[in-house]
Amino acid sequence: MSCREKFSSRASYQGIHYRILYFFSGKANVVLSHGITKEREVPAKEIDRAIQRREQVKSNFEQYTFQP
Repeated sequence: MSCREKFSSRASYQGIHYRILYFFSGKANVVLSHGITKEREVPAKEIDRAIQRREQVKSNFEQYTFQP
């Protein structure tokens, strides 16, 4: 996953800092991989988890898409 393909967003709630890892699937879809409590750097195992989830979504996008 290159720098352009992985992203994280930061949020705080009641003094605890969180990171949400996400990636884009196509031009209009954002997929939230998972959230972790904020550390100085995102651990390699968490990046690997996000990469694995990205590959799952790429292999079968419809399976991971909500259909009302």
